[in-house]
This record gives sequence, C-alpha cells and structure tokens, in this order.
Amino acid sequence: MKTKTKIYILLGGIAVLVLLFSMRYIPTDKLVKNFTENTLVADIRQFLNLYNENKLLEERIASIEQLKIENQLVQSDNSELQKTKQAVERYKNYQPLVATVIYRDFSSENSQNWFNSLTLSAGENQGIKKNMPVISPEGLIGLIKTVHKDTAEVELITSNQKRSYIPATFKDDQSVFGMIESYDPENNLIKMTRIETNKEIKVGSIVTTSQKSTYFPANLEIGEVIEVKKDNYGLTNTASVKPAVHYYDINYVLVLQNPK
Repeated sequence: MKTKTKIYILLGGIAVLVLLFSMRYIPTDKLVKNFTENTLVADIRQFLNLYNENKLLEERIASIEQLKIENQLVQSDNSELQKTKQAVERYKNYQPLVATVIYRDFSSENSQNWFNSLTLSAGENQGIKKNMPVISPEGLIGLIKTVHKDTAEVELITSNQKRSYIPATFKDDQSVFGMIESYDPENNLIKMTRIETNKEIKVGSIVTTSQKSTYFPANLEIGEVIEVKKDNYGLTNTASVKPAVHYYDINYVLVLQNPK
C-alpha cells in the first residue's frame, strides 16, 4: 500500500474517532454546530492540503534533479566520446575500432576480478582478433584474450592472471628498459620491474610501451613514475607507476587492428 493511501486512512480514522467522541459527550442539538466549528477537523483539512502541496513540490524537485543528472551524464558521455573520436584520428594508422564495455566481473569476495578483464560489444564479425591491443584515449588498457562472434574479452594490464609481462620504457629515455609486472588495486599502482640500477629514473617520468613488445606498438602511455626503489637484492630498480587510465571506470575503448 502506498504511503499516501496509508496517511489518508489514518486521518480518516482519526476523524471518525473525533466524531464518535463528540456524539457521546455533546448534546445532539449542539453536535452539528460544534462539529463544524471543531478546530481539529479544520487542522486535519489544512494538513491534507499541505501534504498534497508538499508532495507535488517534492515530485517537481525530484523531476528537476533527475533532469540535471541526466544532463550531466549526457555531457560526460559526449566528452568521453569526443576524446575517443580524437584518439581514433591519432591512431588511425593502426585502424582502430571503437567498442563499448558491456560486462565486467565483480565479486565481493575477490575485488581483483574487476581489474582482470572486461567484455566488449564487438568481436569476430566486427574484425577483432586475438592478441589485438586495446587502448583508451588516455593510454594502454590490455590485450584481446578471447574472441566470439559479436563480443570479445580483454585481458587488462592490471590483471593478476596475465600470461606474460609487458616490455616498457620511458618517453624521455627509451634506452631504459623494464617490465610491467603487477598491479596494486588498493593503492592504484602499477609495478615496473627489472630496471637497470645504473639508469637514473626521475619521478614524473612517463612510462610507455617498448618497441621490444611482441603485441603492443611502441609509445602507448602506461602511466607516471611516482617512486623508484631498488629490489630486495639491490640488483635492479622497481618503479611505482600511477596509471594513465582510470581502470576502475572504462566505458569506451579502441581496438588496434593493425598494431605493427
């Protein structure tokens, strides 16, 4: 039963009780006059009027707020689509195909699943093949792992199940080499390992894919270095990299059909 109906029933019951009480204790010849002048009845009528007015006002406010939210979503969507369009032009030599994310595995028991893979709205019928690189306007996302007729699964570079490490370098010094090895979802950091200790790595340096990569074209942005430390044996350096892509929220991607 709706809240409004319940209130009307409750108020109606109160009115009946008031009437019965009046009939019992007030003489019959005064009953009608007293009832019409009863302030409680007037208050009930006023309360109902105010309730209806407030309800109507609430509905109008809710409608306005919903329109604001929808407008914000449309603007946000258009902004993201605009960035995607610009990325298509930027990577046109790789024949990019735009796809939307239609599924991600969320498990309350294992939140890492969210960062392992995602499913796209395009597959074999749209020209997608296994091992094609997947990017966003901001940078590298992952690699096509499984292809179906009209969908495809992407293995994210943040996955803890990925098959191999990703060769990486630095935008300002491509003589330095390392491997994208793991991802820390709690701190949102990518670990770039096996960096030579005789190479100076500056905080703020931009990490990109290396030309030594088997599947990825060179110079795809991965993220920005925020810290550099030696490994446990002091033989190599490990860089903590803040991802260029917001991996928690991905809506549109570009699949590079001609990565090399």
